[in-house]
Amino acid sequence: MGRARIIADLVGFSTDSGVLNFGADKEITLTHDPDDGLILKHAATADDSFPELTFQTGDTDIAVNDLLGRINFQAPDEGAGTDAILVAGAIAAISEGDFSSSANATSLIFQTGASETATTKMTLSSGGNLDVTGDITGSTLNADGDTAAGDNAAIGFTSTEGLILTGQGSTNDVTIKNDADADVIEIPTGTVNVTMAGTLGVTGALTAAGVTSNVGGDVSMSNDAAGQLKINGSGYDFGIALDATAAHLYHNSGARDLILGVNETEQMRLTPAGLLKFDSGFGSVATAYGVRAWVSFNGTGTVAILNSGNVSSITDNGTGDYTINFSANMPDDDYVMANAMLNSNGGFIASIESASNKAVGSCRIKSHRVNYAFTDLALIDLTFTR
Repeated sequence: MGRARIIADLVGFSTDSGVLNFGADKEITLTHDPDDGLILKHAATADDSFPELTFQTGDTDIAVNDLLGRINFQAPDEGAGTDAILVAGAIAAISEGDFSSSANATSLIFQTGASETATTKMTLSSGGNLDVTGDITGSTLNADGDTAAGDNAAIGFTSTEGLILTGQGSTNDVTIKNDADADVIEIPTGTVNVTMAGTLGVTGALTAAGVTSNVGGDVSMSNDAAGQLKINGSGYDFGIALDATAAHLYHNSGARDLILGVNETEQMRLTPAGLLKFDSGFGSVATAYGVRAWVSFNGTGTVAILNSGNVSSITDNGTGDYTINFSANMPDDDYVMANAMLNSNGGFIASIESASNKAVGSCRIKSHRVNYAFTDLALIDLTFTR
């Protein structure tokens, strides 16, 4: 071991690897590590034998923001001078409030410099909260604890809620951006609403429990076999479904109508009984009774259908006597027939002689003069409404 020498207030060793011993048993040593620095060691070999380095302050009244100790990092001999010789990094302990018999809350602050004396960039509080002014980069960020109201920006985790993301901004509480720094998802401040700027792609079920849903763009739903969009309100489902054969619009209430409207004004109504009501010149929304079948035909010579709907054929039973055969049956025989005939002499009508001539699959009519003389006509137009 090198010889110790005392010159005024200086203690030094004239050789490398000098050792300074402390204690009656010399169990604590401070050793010179040549060309590198110093090594502090506890020389005992028993379990839990380790050295401690304690920074103490003599301040007898610790108040908020009082420093308890600090380690500085500096290059005072840097030739560039100015910022280069300032403290470039530091780790310090700072009080969070007044110390008392029941309180010694303290934070560790980590300071770095860019072109200044090192300033605080990261703080670890007495509560275990880590506050970082810059970015955090790592392969995994593990959060273990709940967030709280008032957190400016926090990531938390609980076993019941899972990952928790909390924020507090003047416009949004949470904003998720893409690589181009464009907003993708926003949660406006103090609300439970979610605003999305782009397209939402869903491979599974999409369930909405709220009352109102505002969508500024397209809502797309894709499924290889079939897709279904359901909206539930007051225990009733409204659905839009698609299968291999058709698109469906429905609800599951047997006591409620299905209403279609424009500008929040009713334009069409479908009742549980299957009645379709709409305002198409009626002046109000009312039941629309559809034309179930219609035909325009030439009744002279060989009967010829000129045009038709839901009429498969016409049977010529004799002069002025025809049976109109429907492609699809009427629901019953309570339908109504209207007619028009073309003849230069006028005075012709088409009639149904008896109730027995009306059937669900056909209707027998006769064309004749007002004086009841049966006549074949070149143009007979008929409609059947139910």
